[in-house]
Amino acid sequence: MLPEYHFINKVGIELEGGWHQLKDTLHIVHDGSVNIEAPYTGEVVSKPLAPHKIEEWLYFAYPDVLNETCGLHVHVSVKKPLYYAHLMELEFQTYLLEALLKWGHKTKIRKDHPFWKRMKGENTYASFNFWPERQWNKKEHHGERYTALNYTWARFKTVECRVLPGFKQKETALEAIFTVIDAFESFLESKKDFKDILEMYTISDENLNSEEIVPKIEIQVDKEDSFFLDHFESVVLQKQIVDQILYL
Repeated sequence: MLPEYHFINKVGIELEGGWHQLKDTLHIVHDGSVNIEAPYTGEVVSKPLAPHKIEEWLYFAYPDVLNETCGLHVHVSVKKPLYYAHLMELEFQTYLLEALLKWGHKTKIRKDHPFWKRMKGENTYASFNFWPERQWNKKEHHGERYTALNYTWARFKTVECRVLPGFKQKETALEAIFTVIDAFESFLESKKDFKDILEMYTISDENLNSEEIVPKIEIQVDKEDSFFLDHFESVVLQKQIVDQILYL
């Protein structure tokens, strides 16, 4: 049984690889980074999924053929913009990579697997550059998205983890996905001392493309908290939301 997620909203999965045949409801789109021999190649993208729905979709959609050119991307949305702002700290990228490294050793991923190169930042499409303030407001594809963490706030209200490779065993892929999700959750849990600073917003969970920020109340905050709000305002809030914040 999965744990209860207090911070995670929905999860989207992108699978790159090759398929022997088309499946009903599965739409394969071209991906220029995928170089593999199969009748159908490219990537498939899930709709926004609740965590307990991931396994079913993954097992249905998983590629038949994979190689080192194939990636596994995990989009995560969170329940409040406040939480998203925390994820834009460099500390989070370090935390996530450490969690994945620990999982890789525990799972005994073979030494020549592409996983380890990606964990060293040696993949062109998942570098260790950390550019949230360049990425968060981009509404279209852009060249600066090829980082381990891609901040797709303006498009999807998600953080995209691009660092995972494809795994031949879908069971291993599922474990890797939940290692990512659990790292998001536990990192935000470690920030819970801040979570009451702004209880001002909610995000609807209809789907990742139609989420809206909804102001709930006006609040005042102490000056000692302004360092956080300055960061939060600069990278997340839209003008109509910023106008709701009162600085002492």
